Amino acid sequence: MNESQNIDVMLFEIGGAYEFLGDISGKDKCRLYEIARQAFERQLPLIKGDSYTAYGHTTPLEPVRADIRKHLDAVSKKYSDAGCQLH
Repeated sequence: MNESQNIDVMLFEIGGAYEFLGDISGKDKCRLYEIARQAFERQLPLIKGDSYTAYGHTTPLEPVRADIRKHLDAVSKKYSDAGCQLH
């Protein structure tokens, strides 16, 4: 895997952080869930190939994609449950 194909794990961490902030927020849920959703959506197409090898460890990528889709679905449901309006 070359440099341009590296997984951007930061987007997942950022999406997860904003999802958590939305969970605990009182008034900013919609804005925070939207930021989380956008981060997960940006990350998903970046994960290409069957596996990723770094530091002598190979990670299969389909479980990573499945986890991001799971979080994306969860954020979408939380967004809807919070009564947020799509822009």
